[in-house]
Amino acid sequence: MPPHSQTTQTAGLSDFDPTFFNCFLLRYSPLISPYDNSQQTIKFSIGANDDPLYSDLSTLKCVGRLQVQHSDGSALEPDEAISIVNCFPESIFSQINVYLNGLPVSDHGRGTNLKSYVFKHFSCSEEVKRVNLKNDYYEEDVTREGEIAMEQITLDTLRTEPGLRRRALFIERSKDVFFNFRPTFDLMTCEQALPPSYVLNLEFERAPESFSLLTSADNQQQYKIRLYDFHLELRRFLPSQKAISSLPSPRTGTHYLPFTRNTVRFRAIHAGVQEYTIPQISDGAAVLPYHIMVFCLTNDQTTNITKNPYIYWPHLVTKYNLLLNSTSLPSERISLSTNWLDNTRAYGHFLENNTLGGLHSTNGVSPFTFRYRDFCMSWNLNPDLCGNMHRHR
Repeated sequence: MPPHSQTTQTAGLSDFDPTFFNCFLLRYSPLISPYDNSQQTIKFSIGANDDPLYSDLSTLKCVGRLQVQHSDGSALEPDEAISIVNCFPESIFSQINVYLNGLPVSDHGRGTNLKSYVFKHFSCSEEVKRVNLKNDYYEEDVTREGEIAMEQITLDTLRTEPGLRRRALFIERSKDVFFNFRPTFDLMTCEQALPPSYVLNLEFERAPESFSLLTSADNQQQYKIRLYDFHLELRRFLPSQKAISSLPSPRTGTHYLPFTRNTVRFRAIHAGVQEYTIPQISDGAAVLPYHIMVFCLTNDQTTNITKNPYIYWPHLVTKYNLLLNSTSLPSERISLSTNWLDNTRAYGHFLENNTLGGLHSTNGVSPFTFRYRDFCMSWNLNPDLCGNMHRHR
């Protein structure tokens, strides 16, 4: 049995599928239990050199319990002016370092929390947001005519903005927040099981409280996020002898684990710059990215407790395009207007190039919210395999 694990369920599958012999749902505890330190890196080790089990990473889940408290450990007061960001439990981690047999295979962009929110908010359908994502503490910042979600958090918005008020109920009086989510590191997208004799090490680095908590500048109170329990659950299995004989040897064979690389990069634009080019997103030495999304942030939006990191405005952007081998995509720059009714081309380009599936699907981002809460510049660079139904390559 691998170290730091506990069998919680065993099911014999040989009567149903001759490919599998046994399947185990395992619980993995961290090498060092969480303690009262917001800068602690929580480490896990899965597998061992003599471990015969395969790992289905698509079933990996993070489970735990936390509380939001004052910095001295006291509980929050009733109706205290503090709220949290969307998808709160995942936002407390800024980076997940992944190692296979000691070799780092993760991206170093330090944007795990942003990547998780963008994936769920822009890639999930409206129905999924209304139902499934409630389990992930997903509550949208309400944006409609007359009510615009603001990046800057004030005492007034904490009391009147519906999204902030609903999320404040999750942590009121420092009650327990139980969470259960799938981490978003790149290896999770691999469709092949992790073979035996591989040791998977995961390091969860905490993000500063100023990213996950939201309060006004008038509030002089200091806060912390106390993590009481954090463990992993993973399904592991042992194939039948017939299946093992057709697979490469764990010790001498070569296993290929294809996965999709998702990266997050930050670029600073100095004051007074009217036209800016993000240089070399990809060069000839690398494969072109499948999808690109560019968001506009203020300098301290991800570090200031009085700013919501998940509110995206165009700021001063009026025109934008993508250069591929010095050729503009689209051929004429996309213009952006202050009036959301005049952004039909920009919104159409967003729908055709979003990550959900184009014009025939919806992620709930309306023309109004696209302009005032969810603005992003997106390009789908997948090959055109849809008979020119969409305007991607």
